[in-house]
Amino acid sequence: DSTVSATTSVGVTLAYNTIGYEPQNVFRDLSDAWFGSSIADSTPTKTDARVTNSSLEAAGALEVVADWNGSIGAYIENSAISLSVDINVLKKVDPTTMSAATISVAPVVAMNKIAATTNAVIETTEDVLAGGDINVLAYSRTAIEARVKAAAVSMVGGVVGGLGVSVGLNASRNEIDSTLSALI
Repeated sequence: DSTVSATTSVGVTLAYNTIGYEPQNVFRDLSDAWFGSSIADSTPTKTDARVTNSSLEAAGALEVVADWNGSIGAYIENSAISLSVDINVLKKVDPTTMSAATISVAPVVAMNKIAATTNAVIETTEDVLAGGDINVLAYSRTAIEARVKAAAVSMVGGVVGGLGVSVGLNASRNEIDSTLSALI
């Protein structure tokens, strides 16, 4: 007479990583990650290099540089294992009454979003004099690296019949909204 059970196994992973967005509740994040509803309030990170209402005079080169570097690294793994063994070969049991069933579910829902604004500006100045080059430069290095894995294993054993259901699901959305400007 043998019985081993763990007939239902569920592992759910929800991962939300954002830069430049207001925190949301789990239901809004789930809607945004799954359907792309974009209901999160964007408040982009700002990097500004700005000269305003000033006179500039340099003996050599003149540079105004705005440099932003932001990234998200998300490495998400999930698994669910279910095992059911119902074997009775040594006793005289009606085999139609013996069965085994398992269900294993392991969904992963992940969302990674970055919103950033980078500006390098010389504005409303009266005089800009330089003995060399005048450079106004803006850099934005934005990256998302996401690795998402889901595994579901369901095993069944029995003398007569058996049912095993296994579902592994990945849903991942990555979004970068980056605005860059360099102006004189």
